[in-house]
Amino acid sequence: MIIYGLSASGQEEGLAGKVFQQSYKDDIKGFYLAKSSGDLMVYGTDWLEYYDSSGRLLWKKSDFKYVCGGGVSRDGNSVLFQTSSTPKTQQTLLDLTVHLVDRAGKDVINQANPYRYFTSTLSPKGSYIVFGDPEAKKIYVLDRSLNPLWERETWLWYIGFDADEQFVFDSTLGLVLNNQGRRVWELPSGTRPLSISRNADVLVSQRFLTAKNRNQIFLTGRNPAQQAIVEGYYATVSFDGSLAAYQGMDRKIQVYRTQELFDKINAQKSASPLWTGDLYQVSLLQFSMDNSKLVIVGETSQKNVRVNEIDLGKGKNIWMKEWINSPPSYLVVSEDARYLAAQKSSQFEYFRLR
Repeated sequence: MIIYGLSASGQEEGLAGKVFQQSYKDDIKGFYLAKSSGDLMVYGTDWLEYYDSSGRLLWKKSDFKYVCGGGVSRDGNSVLFQTSSTPKTQQTLLDLTVHLVDRAGKDVINQANPYRYFTSTLSPKGSYIVFGDPEAKKIYVLDRSLNPLWERETWLWYIGFDADEQFVFDSTLGLVLNNQGRRVWELPSGTRPLSISRNADVLVSQRFLTAKNRNQIFLTGRNPAQQAIVEGYYATVSFDGSLAAYQGMDRKIQVYRTQELFDKINAQKSASPLWTGDLYQVSLLQFSMDNSKLVIVGETSQKNVRVNEIDLGKGKNIWMKEWINSPPSYLVVSEDARYLAAQKSSQFEYFRLR
């Protein structure tokens, strides 16, 4: 069932507010937003649906027994998923088919998965497909025609591409690789990636799988080489690397010019934040690509989640949504901070922020 919503002012779609929502009988298994176009792919155990930013269903596929391993390129013109003609059980090791389709749902690639891995991901522009497995410390990087390019011993969950696909950040091993898989820079290991600027000039990572120093966040610059460590819950860097935001242990959210933050921490130079705010615990900070907006997602209590969009030029909140007692399990925001999709177990909501 699709429900089309009105904006907060009661006007029709095209203005800020809920665009649409969808509910299903079973849980949603995959949920991917095209970061520039705002298109949305949703899939369950044996079906897929693809929507545009106005809530129009562009295509649907439901002739499979099992669906997994999805991804969508920034422009929405490349959509990745895997399927099987056999239902999955705990005992089955399925023969999977890799599909890469265009925005109209037409097959570009329809080939057998060479690794039988259920997990795959698509790079931001859709040029690379990466296969991995939660139980195997190995990734395989292929081009969009499924030609093998390179492989590496690392975890799929802890790698990330920069927006232009020139670099790959392997935060587990603390390495920056070029898109041929060659090492170009070393960073602290044993972290998870939080944010990567264009050309991987600035990277943000945080300790994981350890109680010791788990609130250490590393802000690392490549050109020039520099690093700062902050104690906090979350941090991010803008697409061009010029702005950084983080939530410290005092739960204050602060936005700085990135170089001024490096100098403030490492050289004790004075610097004033461009904006400050607070929230109980942040789970996402994201700048719009033009640096004019900051989207903040976090808990206001253990059962409530709130989203705020801040106009950094005016220094004020311009959009807010709060879920009381029934928070979404996953939220994703477009790169221009215009669209937001929120998933619960068997339902999603899609919003236009402005």
